[in-house]
Amino acid sequence: MYPPTRFGRHRLAVYLVREHVPKLDVVVLVESCNAGWACRTANNMTHVDGVCAFEAALGPTADGVVPNFELVNLALHVAWVGFYPQVSSMACYIQSKHLQDPDSSFFKQLYGAVAWLICPPATITDVFQIGRPDLAEMARIMYMRWLSLVRSPVHILKGLSILKAPWDFETHTPVTDTFVRWATRCGVQFKLGPTTTKTSSVIIINNLKVCSMADRDLVFLAMMFLFSDETDWCKHGVPTSAPAPFKALQTNLPYMFSAEPAPHLGLVDDLVYLE
Repeated sequence: MYPPTRFGRHRLAVYLVREHVPKLDVVVLVESCNAGWACRTANNMTHVDGVCAFEAALGPTADGVVPNFELVNLALHVAWVGFYPQVSSMACYIQSKHLQDPDSSFFKQLYGAVAWLICPPATITDVFQIGRPDLAEMARIMYMRWLSLVRSPVHILKGLSILKAPWDFETHTPVTDTFVRWATRCGVQFKLGPTTTKTSSVIIINNLKVCSMADRDLVFLAMMFLFSDETDWCKHGVPTSAPAPFKALQTNLPYMFSAEPAPHLGLVDDLVYLE
């Protein structure tokens, strides 16, 4: 990568966007990275043909072409510095470039890093479209809390894949009572008996497959158990009477329950630099 450290990349991006004379356009800078940089160094200055010039101390001495795959991280820093605090505008710009040229590996990598800022997973989008405005707003709040914990929709999808296993309840437990109360209050529709429908989630009570409900309703109620003020299992831990998928979630994704940091996001982690 050019420059080789994330602090170096951020420092160079700040110089190019805010301090370079003449002033450089952020979009032109990002697209120059896509084309690759033809560099030459002389008199302690690095010149990028047709783009910019900067003190060689801001980047390693470069002579020849720096290919675009070496400049992806720098382009992300440039876009971040140039668009901040309009982060969603940055993501939309990168999305537009990716859609214009879907075969570009450069913009594909950039868009993969920022898509989650403007495009929640389809499973979550379905929950946002619940007909009751109060429930849709609750879903958005709970999703953002989940996102703040795990820092990427990739980890949310991993959690949802665990939670879509059959939910098993025992009668006369606080968890079961809460589930029934919420389902009634939120208007969840159940289908009695076992199901083979791929978009339905099975509910087991006292070891019997009693009914099923739509995946959208399961996702909403799962977020209620994890993040609502009434239960807040992500803060207090999963109780012993909870359905097995929640216990598996706590075991497999402990960072959701503050046991350890969330896994790295990948490219976006490059923006978290050390002074």
